[in-house]
Amino acid sequence: MTETTITVRGTGEGRRAAQRAIVTVRCEYAGDERERVVELAAAAATEVAASLTELSHPTAGPVTSWSAERLNAWSERPYAPDGAPRPTIHHASVTTSATFVDFTAFADWVVARASDEAITVESISWDLLPEDRERMMGDVRGAAVADAVSAAQVYAAALGLSKVRAVALADPGLLAGSGPSPLVERGPMAFARAAAPAGPSLSFVPEDIVVSVVVEARFVAE
Repeated sequence: MTETTITVRGTGEGRRAAQRAIVTVRCEYAGDERERVVELAAAAATEVAASLTELSHPTAGPVTSWSAERLNAWSERPYAPDGAPRPTIHHASVTTSATFVDFTAFADWVVARASDEAITVESISWDLLPEDRERMMGDVRGAAVADAVSAAQVYAAALGLSKVRAVALADPGLLAGSGPSPLVERGPMAFARAAAPAGPSLSFVPEDIVVSVVVEARFVAE
């Protein structure tokens, strides 16, 4: 019996509430005295580090991990509209990132840091715990394959064929002759930006983490 080739795409999606908040803050000072600027930036970064160390525990949190970059110092020479040079301005900054698993403690910490004009909250992102993210990815990948199998079976039945056998399975764009692949988010990618809060308290309500997977599959039916 002649075999018929069926090529399909399968999709899977999972949704779960965020479990971690990752925040990045920058301590930065600028002025006409380089030594003073460096001193102030280093002091601010030390205060940030001390506050995170106090909250740190590798599993219980509320901070499970944090890291700080080395102090970065640079200078610039501004010019007036008429081209005349102005005094040199010196800058110094330290960027620190931390992962929180307690969102109340996280909000309190961000509010306290953002009240300092020298500290900028650069970004906040939401994620799952590593083990839960891997488990969710496995479930979603399985759902995408099941969807591809179901689609192939429907097409085969419409052609009056009963037996379907998979001969190839791939990520989008890797299956020869399958055509261009769509844009797909392959992992937890729910992000939020944070601005300096206006009041004494701040409530963060993260969006659910959504994981989407697309697979391409080729079957032969007879």
